[in-house]
Amino acid sequence: MKRFFTVTELLVAIAIIVILAGILIGGMGYAGRRADDAKTISAIQTLSAALEAYRAEKGYFPPCNTAQDVKFYRNSGDLTLVLGTTEYKFVDKQGKTFIELPGITATAKANAETYTDAWEQAIRYQCPGNHNKGAFDLSSKGRDKTANTEDDISNWDNASQQ
Repeated sequence: MKRFFTVTELLVAIAIIVILAGILIGGMGYAGRRADDAKTISAIQTLSAALEAYRAEKGYFPPCNTAQDVKFYRNSGDLTLVLGTTEYKFVDKQGKTFIELPGITATAKANAETYTDAWEQAIRYQCPGNHNKGAFDLSSKGRDKTANTEDDISNWDNASQQ
């Protein structure tokens, strides 16, 4: 005798599949958010190390009294940092860049490329910093793309804790 599934058994099976799918999708979303946070933290740490190398070579951090988007372009092959309207040659005495950015193809200040976080938003720089008084502040607006919210990532808060 053939036995078929009852409607109740089918509904229970569908419910179990829906619940498992929800858990899986939710976990993937969380992992994606963590990966984006980690990418942004890494970008801030990389730029921090480059700025420390700049200070070790030049004796000072590039001054910038108000927070500015970090931008770069190549001037005769040399990497140049742009903060607002001011430019800083971002190479050491041997001509080696303080940060490796092979994707920078802009060759003029007007076309300088923005150094971005995982959400393609500009990473901002200020020196002296409001939070790091003797150094500089670097920050990202985070996944909500709004400044001064709990998901912001910075070198004075989240980035140093990871």
